[in-house]
Amino acid sequence: MRAISLVLALLAGLLQAGDLKFEKELVELNLKPEATTADGDFEFTNASDHPVTISRVEKTCSCLNAQVKGGKLIYQPGEKGVVRAAFEVGNIVGTVDKTIAIVLEKQENNPIVLTVRAHVPVLVELGQKTLKWTLNGNPDPQKVTIHMKYPKPIRILKAECNSEMFKTELKTIKEGADYELWITPADMKRTTIGLVRLETDCEIERHKIQQVFAVVRADRPGEGAAVR
Repeated sequence: MRAISLVLALLAGLLQAGDLKFEKELVELNLKPEATTADGDFEFTNASDHPVTISRVEKTCSCLNAQVKGGKLIYQPGEKGVVRAAFEVGNIVGTVDKTIAIVLEKQENNPIVLTVRAHVPVLVELGQKTLKWTLNGNPDPQKVTIHMKYPKPIRILKAECNSEMFKTELKTIKEGADYELWITPADMKRTTIGLVRLETDCEIERHKIQQVFAVVRADRPGEGAAVR
């Protein structure tokens, strides 16, 4: 009997989760390079035969704000509504997924999860963001390719490392379009980490500064040899 009760409770929970039917649970935002914010709407309908109350809307990231449009929380059978997600770009580039949880009254443990997928253009494309060398290994120079993906030229003005334990060399392949950053460790006998800061003349502020990490360390189990 107890097993039957548990199954019935589970089925009831699944049925309740379907009270609000969302047209889509994934919204994709394709942002322009200069955009700082973007909004995405999740439209829904109360598909049940009874009123449904939204207890709260939970976000999982400070870059995402979400709320029920108009502040309305109680929906009658057949009534429609919208959850609006406002995405703040900040320093994010590339494609990221951020989630929202819609918690219904009396269904605290069975939230509806919505996903905002933001595509933020990458204007300065780095072949690698971290270069690794094995402790006590060979100090072979390694290369980071840099490609500009913008209609206007983007030039690298400066490449500086915060550590004297790494030597850097910037090569211009095509001015404003393609570069190579070469990094060579000066000492392979101790664990070292360095940060190379690339300063560009990009007109969009969040793309101006790029960073590359250089690391000398012992191999970690399962990682294999350092990249060459």
